[in-house]
Amino acid sequence: MNPDYVDIGAGYAYDAHSRYGDYWTVLVARPTDDGDGTPGESKTRVTPVASAVGWVVSNEPNTNHFGDDDMYAGFYNGLTYMAGVQFDLSEVPSNAQLTSATLKLKGQSAEYLAGNGTWTVRMLASSADFDWSSHGYSAIESASSAGTVGTPLTGSDLEVGQENVLTFSSSLLSELADRLQNTRYVSFRIQGPGAGGNDIFSWDSGYGADSIEAPPVLTVNYTRP
Repeated sequence: MNPDYVDIGAGYAYDAHSRYGDYWTVLVARPTDDGDGTPGESKTRVTPVASAVGWVVSNEPNTNHFGDDDMYAGFYNGLTYMAGVQFDLSEVPSNAQLTSATLKLKGQSAEYLAGNGTWTVRMLASSADFDWSSHGYSAIESASSAGTVGTPLTGSDLEVGQENVLTFSSSLLSELADRLQNTRYVSFRIQGPGAGGNDIFSWDSGYGADSIEAPPVLTVNYTRP
């Protein structure tokens, strides 16, 4: 029997006027992994570990604040803040045929948000995936970008408790599929305003004393070959 089929169902019926009278049916199937009901499609949701999510700031070139409850991005008191997050893709089969992917963030703090700038989530080139937990501001700020996830966010998109769901383009979906075959990780940088008056926002990391326990979520939909 095909090992991909993991569920089995059986049924029985009796018809006195039929040739055999007793009838048994057996159905074998494989459900989606928390999918949306699309036949043959699976869904995997990934959250980061504490040492892979947080923020960096421009006056600390070799230091990060991973494991903090905030993911700051923007400008505050003359300093530029960027958020960073990395996901381990080992829960997604390396031969998966990706059909779509999204990144979900949940607002944590808008205390110093002016809302005049834009905030952009960028997937970083694969070279950033290595030794991620030791990256400081210099490494994350200078990392090459593979592209922007979704559309840039404006002040009207940013509220405490608000979910921002960003959809991968076809080109970034291809890049994500490449990571499945190579580094098995994918890393992101969130940038906000880098000058002017105070204008900074944070999303929840899912960790730390003041977390609302809503970490970033990478959702990957795929089929199996």
